[in-house]
Amino acid sequence: AAIADVARRGAQVLVTYFSGIVDPDDHIRPGFYPGAFSEVLGVRVEEFYPLPAGESVVLDDGTTATLWSELGRVEPDVDVLARYAHGPAEGSPAVTRRLVGAGSAWYLGTRLEHWALAEFVEKICAAGSVVPPVAVPRGVEVTRRVCVRAGRQWTFVINHLSTAIQVALTGRELVRDEDVQVGFRLEAGAVAVVRQEVPRAVP
Repeated sequence: AAIADVARRGAQVLVTYFSGIVDPDDHIRPGFYPGAFSEVLGVRVEEFYPLPAGESVVLDDGTTATLWSELGRVEPDVDVLARYAHGPAEGSPAVTRRLVGAGSAWYLGTRLEHWALAEFVEKICAAGSVVPPVAVPRGVEVTRRVCVRAGRQWTFVINHLSTAIQVALTGRELVRDEDVQVGFRLEAGAVAVVRQEVPRAVP
């Protein structure tokens, strides 16, 4: 109920396979799956088809998935983003989205390959107007921590790529202990922590 409520208030909710199956006492929930989340997702899973190690299934959007598949159906107002293209769950929804109030409830019924999962998460972030603190290419991790009482913020940038990048930040870079300007170079595999001043909180 709490998850359905935050979706109605504008959140982007993502539920993955084998969620909501048991109650707080570890008892299997009767009826359709994903159990506790079927109502908000509009998804009705009728049968599980786990995939053996090393096997995969193709979805009708061209992506490949592993580990899990399932047979089910959706309510008429659910947008099916991808279906199983073959196997015992052929034609069943694998990835869905349902508009719920001001937000959305997304369901991922399988394990997507890495690049497809990254694109899927980007789609959810875009729907929720979630953007990184600073624009970076895919493969670069950015996290920001803010302390308004201290009037400072710290932006952590981790370059997982095999090539250097330019970072659009100005401030004090704490790893190298030097001031940096917009466009400073961050080498492949390197980490930067940029400290910046922000307005202090009013007591």
